[in-house]
Amino acid sequence: MDPSAGVDNRFNDRAQRGGTRVIDLRHSSYNPTESRLVLTDGGPADSAPPTFHAGALRIRALPSITSVSGQTKNDGETLFALDVTPEPGLLWQTVLGMRIDRAIDDRGQHLTQPAAFVGGGINPQSLQEDVVIIVEDGTILPVNDLRLVPVRLKLGKASAKQVKELKGTLTAQVLGVPERLATVESILKSAGQVVKAADGTTVRVMAVTQQDDGEISLRVELQSRTPDMNLGRFPGRIIRVNRGMRARTQREMPTEGGEPILTLQNTKGEAFRLDQCALDSGTDGIRTTKLFNLTFPPQKNLGEPAKLIFTGRRLAVVEVPFVLKDIPLP
Repeated sequence: MDPSAGVDNRFNDRAQRGGTRVIDLRHSSYNPTESRLVLTDGGPADSAPPTFHAGALRIRALPSITSVSGQTKNDGETLFALDVTPEPGLLWQTVLGMRIDRAIDDRGQHLTQPAAFVGGGINPQSLQEDVVIIVEDGTILPVNDLRLVPVRLKLGKASAKQVKELKGTLTAQVLGVPERLATVESILKSAGQVVKAADGTTVRVMAVTQQDDGEISLRVELQSRTPDMNLGRFPGRIIRVNRGMRARTQREMPTEGGEPILTLQNTKGEAFRLDQCALDSGTDGIRTTKLFNLTFPPQKNLGEPAKLIFTGRRLAVVEVPFVLKDIPLP
């Protein structure tokens, strides 16, 4: 897939833009490791590659013919790829790293990893030029889910046919389940109040008004750090575009895992029905800002609103041990 598809024409001419490479993150299927198709001889139906299941994660050792973008092996080494596939329900962000703790071939030789693998999306060695990152609605999306993880091992002196056992640990970044991250109490008197959420997001109540008929209007700003997805490793210059505030109006509140991001509640925890949600969002490349203008119609049966709940997901770093057996060597 052309990574510059749908990008402003100012960035379409590589010569005109001085060698700048455009990565349009609105096309989330773009993956530089899948830029070519490789056909191999088929085998028996039951000859599945060595596989390890770690809960919602599947790790497979792929044939050595499978290439990993930007990776080459040195003399006396073997190189193959691990296919790391999460279940759809797991909000997988990226592989941060992988180390091999133990590798033994069928000759009993201990194989070593020259250096622990450090991940982070696109291989930085392939990006010696400027990089333009296209964002959507103020949010910088992951560059690549990095499904292929390279394994490089120094071979033993005696020729071997298999890696009999490969033990290692993947370090990955995932999103947790939706949870209550902050509560603004006494919401009708909270104009100007700032609350720090558990994930570091700043919740700022800009204005609160209540009409005589009971209609309530809230203006709330959420400001959070924009994940850089390890963009700092690129040797080229990072240029983010579409960084201005972008507005849209909708009747429903945006959700996280089916839970509203902002919920107005009474003292019993009952939620007020939202009539209108106007959302402006943008980023300066460091922080993402979302500005909500919320209108709640009169709902006298619920009494007075008492608090505003902010719900979201926290980033978490997890370690996943794995063991693979009988990996063929070329």
